[in-house]
Amino acid sequence: MKKILIFILLISSFEIYGQNSDFEKLILKYGQSDNELDTVLLKKYFDVYLHPDFAPSGYADKIIFRKPYMIGLSCNVPCTAGGMCESSKFRIFDYQGNIIDKLDRFEYVFADCQDNSERYCAYQSDSLLILVEEKSETDCDTDSLLKLDISFCTYKIDIDGKITELNKNHIDSKRDYFIASIQLLTDSDLQNKNKQDLATMRNEIFAAHGYIFKTDKWSDFFKTKEWYSPRFDNVDKYLTIIERENIKMIMKHEK
Repeated sequence: MKKILIFILLISSFEIYGQNSDFEKLILKYGQSDNELDTVLLKKYFDVYLHPDFAPSGYADKIIFRKPYMIGLSCNVPCTAGGMCESSKFRIFDYQGNIIDKLDRFEYVFADCQDNSERYCAYQSDSLLILVEEKSETDCDTDSLLKLDISFCTYKIDIDGKITELNKNHIDSKRDYFIASIQLLTDSDLQNKNKQDLATMRNEIFAAHGYIFKTDKWSDFFKTKEWYSPRFDNVDKYLTIIERENIKMIMKHEK
């Protein structure tokens, strides 16, 4: 009986060591110039099954976050469809390589001369993800934009690594400065804007959430916009972290 118990413990230790060894191998690929993942790691940790005609390779993409007891990783898989085609999967692991939670449709881009569908991570932390989705249609002959649809999804990551979708919101692309709601602005984005442009950009963020302006100047200005629907005296609770950070950045340049 004692010999059987020792044998079982040995077998278990070999299995744990093998899993840790594979996971350490996976993590070491991140940040390396040679970040291509072999079929074993892709299948084991990301449920990716490579096929030479559709998805011939996969790569260690991003470390989304790292905490003492868990880590968020994405892998990128190009495909062989016409035009641009690639997608990525997101996994949260403990450091034994066990999957805590996942998003299979994390980031992607599928594009040709006419249609473009893209999803990208505009904000990431160990507790929050904001993923922006853009779908557009372009005239192949003139390269002019015919249609643009934008939305974003917000996901919460709790202390145990579980992912919850909080909301999905549409962004009206008719706005002059809709970019301020879907990506973090930099100093270079704003350095050539005059004070009027900056003030308009900042107030447009509030207007997009239906803020009722108290001054005639901004009330009259946004009433001319077809997308504006005044509904709330206070919209603070509707502002995303991207919008809050951009308001601070715009105000810094206004000064």
